[in-house]
Amino acid sequence: MSFYHGRDPADNAGPKDVADNPYSSNEQLGLQSNTITQNNSECIALGANAFRSSPWCWTPVHADTGLIEEHYLTLQPSEMVTTGTQFAHAAHVNTDNLDSVARDKVMAMVLNTTSRSSFEKVMSSFPPVDLLNNCVHSFLASHRAQPDTWIHMPTLRIGKQRAALLGSFISAGAILSTSPTIRKLGFAINEAVRLALPRVCEENNSVTRDLGLLQAMMLNLDVGLWSGNKRKMELAESHSGVLTTMCRRASRFLRSNYKVIIPHESDQDEILEEKWKSWAYQESMKRLIFALFTRDAQTSISFIVPTIISYAELSLPLPESRSLFLARTANEWKSMYFSQTSSGNRNERIPSLQQCLLDIGPLTNPSIRSRIDITLSLSIIAYGIWGLIQDYRQLNSVAKSYPPSRLTPGMLVLEHRHQELCQMLQLFSVSLSEAEPRRKEVSGTILQSKLLTELLLTHLHVSFDNLQLFAGREGEEEARRVYPALQQWAASHEARTALYHAGQVVRHAKLLNGNGGAQQGGLRDFFAVAVYHSALTFWAFGVLGLGPRLGQDLHRLDTPNQNGSGEYDDNHEDDIVWLDAEESPATRSFIALGRGIPCFSTVAAGSEITAKEITRISDPQNVMNAIVKILRRVPSDEDSDTPLPPPLLVENLSQLIKGLGDATKGL
Repeated sequence: MSFYHGRDPADNAGPKDVADNPYSSNEQLGLQSNTITQNNSECIALGANAFRSSPWCWTPVHADTGLIEEHYLTLQPSEMVTTGTQFAHAAHVNTDNLDSVARDKVMAMVLNTTSRSSFEKVMSSFPPVDLLNNCVHSFLASHRAQPDTWIHMPTLRIGKQRAALLGSFISAGAILSTSPTIRKLGFAINEAVRLALPRVCEENNSVTRDLGLLQAMMLNLDVGLWSGNKRKMELAESHSGVLTTMCRRASRFLRSNYKVIIPHESDQDEILEEKWKSWAYQESMKRLIFALFTRDAQTSISFIVPTIISYAELSLPLPESRSLFLARTANEWKSMYFSQTSSGNRNERIPSLQQCLLDIGPLTNPSIRSRIDITLSLSIIAYGIWGLIQDYRQLNSVAKSYPPSRLTPGMLVLEHRHQELCQMLQLFSVSLSEAEPRRKEVSGTILQSKLLTELLLTHLHVSFDNLQLFAGREGEEEARRVYPALQQWAASHEARTALYHAGQVVRHAKLLNGNGGAQQGGLRDFFAVAVYHSALTFWAFGVLGLGPRLGQDLHRLDTPNQNGSGEYDDNHEDDIVWLDAEESPATRSFIALGRGIPCFSTVAAGSEITAKEITRISDPQNVMNAIVKILRRVPSDEDSDTPLPPPLLVENLSQLIKGLGDATKGL
C-alpha cells in the first residue's frame, strides 16, 4: 500500500527492478514498444495527485512530535457523556470494573508523557471514571467477539493491571465510540501509552517478559497500525520489531516454552483453580504470539514489505479450543475439557503451524480437531501461506532482472512453484468450506479467511507494487516504466484470473458487512485494505483496456434495448460475468477465453440487482465509486437506528479510491 512510502509521488524516481508475476510461455512479458497515450498520461498525473494528497504519503515536518495530540486528553463537562449509545459494544463481558485508583494510575502515566504547559489542564480535565470504564468494557466486548481473542477475560482483574495495559484498553475502546471527541481521546491516550512503554521497560528490564506488558504493546500497535493516521501507522510499523524481538528472545515462538496442562478427574478446589490459571496464562501467551504473527503478515500484505516473523520459526502448538479459552470458571473449564476429549487422545500432541503449512491433513484428525480452535488455526495457516508467496515473489523478482535466455530453467521452476501455490490455496479454500459442518450460516471468522484466501490468489496473479506504480504512486516516470508490462498483462489469462479473485474478495467483503461479519465489526482494519487491493486490480484492468473481444461485448451492453430506453435488457443477461458470484461456466469461460462482460454489484448476495447496481469493469470511475459504497457500508448497532460512522482508515481509503476513480474521468 502506498502509505508505506514516504516519497512525494511528484518526485522523479530512479530506476528499479520490476517484480512481475509469471506467465505461461506464450504470455511471457518483456519490454514493449508501447507508449502511454495522452489520456493515460493525464490519468497517471491525476492518480499521482490522489496519492500525494492522500494521508498515506507522509513527509514529517517540524510540528510532528509525540506531543501533537495531548490537547485531546482533556474533555469539557458537556463532552463527558457516558451513555452506552456512544459505543458499538456496550455490554460488559467482565464483572470487574475500572475504579478511581485505576483511573489515577492511568492519569499518572499520561501526565508523565505530557508537556509542562499542559500538565495542569490535563490533570483537571482528565475523563471521569465512568467514561473510562465504558471505554474499557467496549474494548473487551469487541475483543471477545474477534476470532483471534488473546486476552483471557475470566481471569482478568482490571484494577490490578499495569497502567500501560489499562491505557491500551481505554484507547482501543474509545476509538470504537460514535463520538468523534472520544475517538480523538482514544488516539491521544494511545500516543501516551506509546511514549510510556519504553520508560517502563528501561526502569525494569524484567517486565519485557511480562504478559501484561506484551499485551499492552500489542494493543498499542494494533490501534496505531489501523488508525488511518499516516504518522501513527508508520510509527506502529516501525515499533513492531521491538515486540517481535522480545518474544523471540524469550523463546515464545518455540514449543519447548509451552507445557502440557490438562485437568484430571481428581482435581478440585485450589489445585484445579491454580491449574486453570496456569493454562489460561500460557494460552493467552500462545494466542498473543499468533496474533503478532498474523499482524505481521497483514502488514506485509498491506504495505508490500517483507515479514518480520518467518513461518518456519513458529514451532509452538496451535491454539486450543475457543470454548475452553472462554470458560468462565475452573470447573467449567474442566467439564468442557472432558466433554471435548476422550481418554485415548488427551496425550496426543497438538500440531504446529510448521506441520500444517504444506499439508493440513493433521487438522482433519477428529481427535485433534476437537481440541484446537479450528477456525483460528485455519486463519493462521492462511497467513503462513503468505510467507510462501512472499518467498516466491522475492525469487521471481530477482529472476526477472536477468535476460530470459540466461534463466530458462529457473523460470520453469518458478512457474511450477506458482502452480503449486495456486493449487495449495484452492485446496485450502475447500477446507474452509468444510470447517463448520454444523453451522447453517458461515461465521465471520471463516468469511475473513475466505476473503484472505482470495486476496492471496489475487496477489499470485498480479504485482500490486506495479499496479500502484502505474496508478501514480511514485510519479509519471515510474508509471511509464511499468506500463508496457502491465499493458500486456491486462490482455492475458493471468489478468482475468486476478480479476476474478479480486471479485471474490468483494463478494466476501459484502458478506462481512452483513450479518455474517457484523460481530467482527464488518470491514475494518486489514480487511478494508484488502478491498482497496481489489479496487486497484479492477481499476488497472479497466484503464489498460479489455482487449478486442471484450470491447465488442461491452459495446453490446451499452446498446439500448429494443424500446430505446437505454435500460438494462434481460436479453443481455447471458453476456454478463458476475465476478462477485460463485464460480460458474461463465466465469470459467471469461478466465480461459476472455468471453463475456466482467461486472460486479454493490448489493449483497441473494438481493435483487437493478440496472443501476451493475458495475462494469470497463468503467473505472464507476468501479471506484461502487467500491467506496461497499467499503463505507458499516454495520449498524443492533440497538440503534443510527449507522455507526466508518473508522478513519476506511474514510481515508475511500478518499484514495475515489481520487483514483476521478483520475479516469474522460478516458
